[in-house]
This record gives sequence, C-alpha cells and structure tokens, in this order.
Amino acid sequence: MDLSSVFQVAALGAGAIGGIILVGSTIFTVPEKHKGLITTFGKFSREVDPGLGFKLPWPIQAVADKVPMNLQQFQDDLKTRTKDDMILTLPITVQYQVENAHQYYFNADKPEEQMAKIIAATVKDQGSSMTSEEFFTQRSQISDAVITAISEEMKDYGVAVKRVMVDQPKFPAEVEAAYASVKASEKNKLAAVNNAEAAKITTVKEAEARAEAAELYGKGIAKQRDAVVNGLHEQIKKLTEGGIHHDAAVAMVVTASQQDTLREMGHKGNLIITTGDASEQIAAFQTLRHTLKASPAPTPTPMAA
Repeated sequence: MDLSSVFQVAALGAGAIGGIILVGSTIFTVPEKHKGLITTFGKFSREVDPGLGFKLPWPIQAVADKVPMNLQQFQDDLKTRTKDDMILTLPITVQYQVENAHQYYFNADKPEEQMAKIIAATVKDQGSSMTSEEFFTQRSQISDAVITAISEEMKDYGVAVKRVMVDQPKFPAEVEAAYASVKASEKNKLAAVNNAEAAKITTVKEAEARAEAAELYGKGIAKQRDAVVNGLHEQIKKLTEGGIHHDAAVAMVVTASQQDTLREMGHKGNLIITTGDASEQIAAFQTLRHTLKASPAPTPTPMAA
C-alpha cells in the first residue's frame, strides 16, 4: 500500500470517529424527577422531560444542566438577639421545590442564598420583639412569619417553599451551664426539704412511741405496786387472824420485804449488799421476837357437843 492509500484510510477512520462523536453529542438522557435545560449558542431554548433526549450537535446546542424537581431542603443555624438581650442560635430547616427549572437555574442570584438572607432578616425582626422564653413557646409563630416572608419573593426564582421547621433554640454554653446549675440547686433544695420533713416525721413518731412506752410502763408499775400492796395486805390480814398483834404483823411484813429486796439484789450481782442501819435491823428483829413472845395465844374455839 502506497503512502496516499495510508492517508486515505486514516482520513476515513478520523471521519468515522468524528461522525460517531457528532452523533453522540446529539443524544442525552434526563434522570427521573429532573428537568434538562438546553441552550442554543449559550442561550436558553427549551426544557426536556426525563428520559431520552435529542439536540443539535455541539457547539450549536448543549445541555446546560439537569435540575432536580423533587423536594429539597437546606439547613441553617441563625444567631439572633432577643428582647431580653440574650443571643440564641436558632436551627432552621427549609423544604422547597423547584417549579420553574430554567428560571431557577439561570437566575443571577442563587435562590438558596436569597432564602437564607430573607430568613435571617425575618428571624432578626421577630427576635427583637420576643423574649428568650417566647422563642421556646412560639416557634410556630416564627415559622409562619418566615414562610410568609419568603414564599412570595421566591416565586421570582421559580421556587415554591413548602415548609419551614424551627428547631429548639440553643443558648450559649455558659448560659446552659448556669441554667443547669440553677436546676441542680433547686433539686438539692427540694431534696433537703424532703429530708427535713422525713427527719421531722421520724422525730415525732419516735417521741410519740417514747410517750406511749412511758405511759404503758407507768401503768405497769402502778399495777405492780397495786399487786404488791394487795399482797402485803393479805399477809398482814393472815398474821392478825393468826393471833399476832397488828403492829407486830406490819413490822414483820415490812422487815421481810426489805430482806427479800436485799436478797434479790445480792443474788443478781457479785457484791454482798447490806444497809447502813444494820444495828437498827437487828434491834427490830429483837423487838419483834419479844412482841411475839408477849402476844397471847389464840383462844381455841369450843367444839359443839
């Protein structure tokens, strides 16, 4: 093959490749829930629905972008100063949907940036008239105000705002720490009050129990003394009925009671217990002995015939 033939084959090959590229540039696909934007010599010409699409070869026509048409969202943390001079961070989520793809894409201002600016201005305006506590209780009011502020203006960007969610405001770290400290102090105070009440109840119940025990103890002592007195009375009665003079019987019972007490005390310990009036005790026994000797014997009762 001569040189001219080689050049002819190369030219045919290059032409074939160029043809394939040219044909390939006229075919494109658009994903589901998207819109294809076609420009002609750099100017928007039409929108293309999802699926297989055709256009003139480049550089005549080009696919500028494939814009998502499904529900989208962006989040932002806005700082605002409240009426009571508190700086809060307000997490906001905006859900929106593109309704006009070419208006959205070819707008000189970025729609998301415009939404963020409008939201910031609205929240700042709301915050200046609300306290930090109201930010917690009136978040739905803030959400409604934001939607009202951005919905109409965002139509010029081909965007429809579906929902604005305002999350719980966040205090600065030092404020949250102080708030937690106050709550902990309140809990400690409540615990102290509860403990004091419990101690008071315990003390009162213990006092009532001691009073009741003392009352029962006093009643027991009184019954015991009644029993002792009745027993002594019975002993004296039996002695006098046996012919012993009343005074002697009393002295005998008293002395016997004293000796019983001393014997009981000595039985329960290792000490020998005596009284300081031992001589008087001995004298009393002697007097009692003489009295018993001097007492007349009882007269026997005559038996019936």
